Parts: sequence; structure tokens; C-alpha cells
Amino acid sequence: MARFVFVLAVAVVSGSLLAISCGDTEPRVDAGPPVAADAEADAAADGEVDAATTPTAEDPCLDANGVAAGSPWPMRGGCPRRPGSRMNRRGPQSGNLVFTYPTTARATAPVITGGGLVVVGTDDGHVIAMSPTGQKQWDVTVGRSIGVSPFVRDADEIVVATRDGRLLRLATADGSERGAADGASEPSELLPLADGLAYTAADGKLHRTDANLREVSVVEVKSKEGLTLAKDGALLAAGEDGVLRRVDPSNGAITELFRAPAALTASPTVTYYGDIVVVGKDEKLRSLDAKGVLRFERPLGSAPIGPPACSPDGAAYVATAAGKVVGFDRAGQETVSFAPLGLAEPPIVGAQGTIYFGAEDTKLYAVQPSGRLLFAGALRVRARSSPALADNGALFLAVEGGVAGVGP
Repeated sequence: MARFVFVLAVAVVSGSLLAISCGDTEPRVDAGPPVAADAEADAAADGEVDAATTPTAEDPCLDANGVAAGSPWPMRGGCPRRPGSRMNRRGPQSGNLVFTYPTTARATAPVITGGGLVVVGTDDGHVIAMSPTGQKQWDVTVGRSIGVSPFVRDADEIVVATRDGRLLRLATADGSERGAADGASEPSELLPLADGLAYTAADGKLHRTDANLREVSVVEVKSKEGLTLAKDGALLAAGEDGVLRRVDPSNGAITELFRAPAALTASPTVTYYGDIVVVGKDEKLRSLDAKGVLRFERPLGSAPIGPPACSPDGAAYVATAAGKVVGFDRAGQETVSFAPLGLAEPPIVGAQGTIYFGAEDTKLYAVQPSGRLLFAGALRVRARSSPALADNGALFLAVEGGVAGVGP
């Protein structure tokens, strides 16, 4: 099959995305790992994947307990399985910049309430809610730095974690405090649960809380990355020792699902097919089945930046420091290559498979699953987070000095 490179720049590139596609997209690629024409059959022969077994695709966010059912993007990653996409959220079709809302410090990746409010926390301790057109609805100061995204718990409540471990419940209507509790310092991205929440922290442990955010259990998982909810309801922790651990939320029992030779460096992603995608310090991306059996591993050529994101057709994407977007199908065959200008922030994926990400070059990119550029919209300043998608296809992301809204 023909192979070629799509490059959007003449300057030296320092950021990238890589994609893993489960579809039949014609390859548009750079040089990569050697693969056969029938990669899935060959990989099965090598003991990497079972070519005879194809799981059924399911919406990973369909029954997302712990987050507001009516919210289009209640948490970073879209829902507790962190697919980085939502079924039927197509994303903008043009790069029209609608607004830039100024903040006094770096903002987190946005989340979106069921009523359409766009909510962020900031490094200087503000929690800000704005309308879909960038009008301030409320701005409260919690007095402590915020480094991870809030999540929308239900129609009435947002949960926020500060760097020093304070967990706060805020009213969606006006940001007023409804409750608070002390937790562990330097929490990771929060994982909402039906009866509370879970997170890892600087101590490398998994912390569980009740519905009032009071700590109820702590177990050692050797991870500081955000937890992910597995298809069976277990918690997945990406370890600094290279171990992907499964934690039973009912009793804290730990099972070692997979061991990589180097640290896992981002939250796991659970795909629409139930696969688990992880990235590591050894600059490799690995696809595992739900039991932790290796399906394939492929070199990224550079350090991954942030967690992977997957599309409804099973494709997955991850930002790296090498200046590319590289793709593989579910058997590990390379399919797509794209090079933005500058370091890319972690991507998300629209329902039609379009990959959206902001970059260091002050642009928001939309790249089709074929590798063709849909648009490169001007943000005017550097992107600083992965985006969030609203019901109408509008997109929001943190940028240098604020929050930007694009489209629909």
C-alpha cells in the first residue's frame, strides 16, 4: 500500500501526535515499524493479537456513573473511561475563533456542564464558569492553586481539587461552596465514582473518598497518573514501575494486569472496543485487551505527551515530542502521519473521527482520519490543554493567558 507524508510546515517541528486507527483508512505515513499487508493476521501469528476475535464496539460513556448524565464533557477525557471522545460529538467544521476569555494564570482543561457552562480552574486559585460565548457567569477564589480539571458531578455540583489536597464541592449555579474535605497533596486528574471519587497523588497511592469527599481508603499503586475506569468497573492505575494495576473498588484488592519495562507516563485509555491503550517512558504505545494481554506494541519515536484519545471506530491518538501524528490500526499497522508546527497538546476525537488538538504554533488543528488537514484555525496564542466538545460541536480549550472557544 502506498505510503507518504503530509507535512504542514517548513520550520523545525518540536511537537506531535500519533494515531492508532482501527479502521480501513488508506495509509498516509512516515517511515515506521515494518508491518505486513495483513497486519492483524501477522500479528496474531506472532502472538500479539487474536485475528479471529473482534469485540463489539460500545459507547464507553453510556453509563458513566459519578458524572452528570446531561453534561457533554463532564471531566477531562470525556467520561471515567477517558476515551477522549464522546459518541455523537462531532466537533467544529471550521476554525472560527469565537472568543478568548482572559485568566490571570494558567487554566486547566475545560469541562462543560449540562447547561452549557464552560468551567476551568486556574493556577492562582480561581474557579471560573463562562457561557458558550465567553461571558463570565461566575468567578470564585478558593485561595489555593488548582492544577487538575474540575468535574461535573451532577446538574447542581462541580468538584474541584487544589494542589495542596483540598477537595471542594461547588454549586454549579454560582460557585458557592457546598462542602469540603482534606485529601492528599498534588492530586492527579480526579476519577468520579458513583459513591465518591478516586485519585492518585504525590505519594504514589490511590485515595478513595465517599460522596462527601472524606477519605475512606488508601492503597499503594506506585502511580501519580490519573486513574481510569475499566469496562468491568475496576480502577486502572498506570505505575511508575511500568505496571498497569487493576484495583477492585469494593475491597482495594490489586491485580497486576501488565508489566512494561519502563514507567507508564499517562492515564490509560479504554477504547470503544474495550481495549486498554497505554504509553510509556520507553517511547512506546501498547494496546492490551481487557484482561491485560498484549495485543501489540509500537515505538513512538519520541516521548508521549499526555494520555491517548480514541475515536468511536476504535482509532487512538497520542501527542509526542517528535512533531508528528502517526497512526496504526488495531493490529498495529501504521496508517497516518501528520506534522504540526510546534509542540502539540493532547488531542481529542470527534464522532466522525476528526482529531482536534491545539499546538505551540498558536493554531487549533482538525485532522481527518485519512491524515488530511480539515483546518488549522488561528488561536492567536499558544494552546495549553486538550479540548472539550459541546453538544452543538463547539470546542473549548485552555490557551496562554485564558480560555478559547472555537466553532461550531
